[in-house]
Amino acid sequence: MFTSTAGRKWIGLIMGACSLLIFSPFGGSNFGGGVSAGFASFLVCRKLKDKKEAKYSLFLFFLLLCSGLLIILLKPGFKGKTHIDDAVQLLTAGRWGLLLEIAIRKLQMNLMLINYNLWVKILLLVFILLYIFMKLAGKSQLFTKIKDEWYWPGIAITVDSGLVALLINDSGIIVVGTLLLYPLILLLYILGTQEMKNLFSDLRNCHN
Repeated sequence: MFTSTAGRKWIGLIMGACSLLIFSPFGGSNFGGGVSAGFASFLVCRKLKDKKEAKYSLFLFFLLLCSGLLIILLKPGFKGKTHIDDAVQLLTAGRWGLLLEIAIRKLQMNLMLINYNLWVKILLLVFILLYIFMKLAGKSQLFTKIKDEWYWPGIAITVDSGLVALLINDSGIIVVGTLLLYPLILLLYILGTQEMKNLFSDLRNCHN
């Protein structure tokens, strides 16, 4: 659908709708998930190769998301039903201390999950190493050819979104574990493809 010009025109709307659904009281009332999805959606729209399409998609994305959030916050029937509404009420009441306590508690919950066992820590280490690799590779001329491949933007968006999810969700490490499947599968595919090419090349050389 999104490979055609007509399909790409609606990426902003679809991404905005998905992010809004996660934010909304009917789709989870998930503040951390909504922020993570919104950030990922922003990156998807921004990384479109055609600059006009990118700007148009970003406009549609922010228009839908901001309009929807305003409705959620201002409509009386939604009051008190979302984390966003609770946060706004605390901010307007000047209860910054309580808001900070909630943020610290969420961070502690994430740390508890990370310390659950050794494998979770290894998972976090793999993610950190992958993130560092992506950032270094993005600035290196050695990876110019790879950066032009179809899979590179997807891996970059996934890794960046994973970092946001890790920092803002009380179960961020679980989100990271799920997100890691995409770049790792692609990297294994790339390595496997290269190995197959080398194997066929060796077979041809032996035959000759």
